[in-house]
Amino acid sequence: MLAVCGQLSKIGTPFLRFEKGVSQFASRGFFYFNRTYFFMTRVKRGNVARKRRKKILKLTEGFRGASSTLFRTANQHALKALTNASRDRQHRKREFRSLWITRINGAVRTYGLNYNEFIAGLKKANIVLDRKVLAQVALRDQALLEQLIDQARLHVS
Repeated sequence: MLAVCGQLSKIGTPFLRFEKGVSQFASRGFFYFNRTYFFMTRVKRGNVARKRRKKILKLTEGFRGASSTLFRTANQHALKALTNASRDRQHRKREFRSLWITRINGAVRTYGLNYNEFIAGLKKANIVLDRKVLAQVALRDQALLEQLIDQARLHVS
């Protein structure tokens, strides 16, 4: 029933060929071409699958219950955690920017200026400081903040 063909394949190994009419092999890793059944070698994926599962389980270390031990639930929780993380990175940027603006506004209002006027004055004075640095200056260095406010006042009015 199984016979080795005399011809060689493209990679140099002989084809395994089945006699005509042997259709039960078609669904068991053999393919039919040119009225002949050819044997397909089995591809083992043990290492690949194990590495993939271990990678997911490594991501879920510290999760509670089955989320860190069973692959299927760990995979679901890992995907959810990664989507939450990417969303919350953007959210954190938004939150910090609004916090810096609030701090700058509170510090500047004690000198009779509001946030919008202060930022507009700094831009006209060609003073390039981002909001993070301005918030740190407002918290830690009152003398420098007063100089910045004076410069902003000169260019606003």
